[in-house]
Amino acid sequence: MTTIPNPAQWREGQGPEYAIYNMLAREILSEDFVQGKRLLESVIFWISTTQRTPPETFPTLEDYMAYRACDVGAYTVFRSMEFACDISLSDTDFEAAARLRSLCEKHFLLTNDLYSYAKEAIAEQEHGVPVLNAVRVVQLLMNISADSAKAIVRQVVWDVERQLNEEYERVTQDAPESRLTYAQGLIISIAGNMFFSATCARYARVVEGSRLHA
Repeated sequence: MTTIPNPAQWREGQGPEYAIYNMLAREILSEDFVQGKRLLESVIFWISTTQRTPPETFPTLEDYMAYRACDVGAYTVFRSMEFACDISLSDTDFEAAARLRSLCEKHFLLTNDLYSYAKEAIAEQEHGVPVLNAVRVVQLLMNISADSAKAIVRQVVWDVERQLNEEYERVTQDAPESRLTYAQGLIISIAGNMFFSATCARYARVVEGSRLHA
């Protein structure tokens, strides 16, 4: 599962031998081959990054975020948003939104880490699973408690949100409709990630009062 077949390969039955991937890819590519190809490439890249063995330590939080940005799947979520909203950006508009996209990736991964830390810490205690999380990185770098590290990560998230607000205003000023829709989609994506991270059962079940009632 390393390449995206072209339409002729699909017609000839030469797609990858992965049943779920085949089904998903056929549906996506039949809807929009160009956008679908970009989305599937991002999925493949995301899957490949999750197979890597992460470093045991990181020299800085920025180094960690650079690594985690690929691992967390934010870019695939953003490509999914492009596909769902049928957004076709020019190279100029895509580049113009680069910093906004980078800030959204940071927000995405830090928020996910903040809410998943409790689950990861328990998995480490009970099963020896290594913790790959911004909270742990800050804790080790600053030699502080987990609670203090979580407070710092939350402050970083708030600072990223401040920068996001400023960058969103800059990017959308006199922007064409496609860039405006893209910028709005990025913000909505990270808002959805925050809600998911704060309430999903696999994270919330270990934090009293966090789980949503059916």
